[in-house]
Amino acid sequence: MIKINGNDYSKLNLGCGRDISKKLPMPWLNVDLGGTSADFISDVRCLPQEWSESFCEVRASHLLEHFFLNEMEIVLRDWVRVLVPGGLLRIIVPDLDIITEALRNGVDSKGRKSISITETTPILAQIYGVGYEAPEIENPWRHRFLFNEVILRDILLQNGLENVERYSQNKDPAQYYGVKDDSQNPFSLCIMAEKPKGG
Repeated sequence: MIKINGNDYSKLNLGCGRDISKKLPMPWLNVDLGGTSADFISDVRCLPQEWSESFCEVRASHLLEHFFLNEMEIVLRDWVRVLVPGGLLRIIVPDLDIITEALRNGVDSKGRKSISITETTPILAQIYGVGYEAPEIENPWRHRFLFNEVILRDILLQNGLENVERYSQNKDPAQYYGVKDDSQNPFSLCIMAEKPKGG
């Protein structure tokens, strides 16, 4: 547990974004690089050293895909470091299997076009990142990696986590609190894993 500004936080929500309506309530500590929705400003790749073994749960929704594969070991090691032994890591990412099915069908599960060169599509936004079509963004292709269940499971196991399993969006904290963040979109893959109790 971490105390910040007189509040005790036992859970960590990484990459909470700038929209305050997507902030998880106490006991969640919402962390981002900036914005008014964050309880704490930090680079999620390098969390404060004093947070080691402080949180029973760490959650990252639509965040891991913003890193290259060769960065993931360092990033995940830091997220696991702040978990207590036996703590839970929740990772939510765009699901490559859902994306490829929508590309094959030409429409997503809501009947929206998968591909367009004249407008943003939800499917292409899952591949490239929101704003992929915007020339004013310095690096519009903001997603660096795509996952399906097998790939993400292997990455988590290779990084020392155990009891890796898929869970329903209905079981995500965002659903519980009525928060409509990306974990609740129809393209999300939700995976949880445990830090070994031995550390």
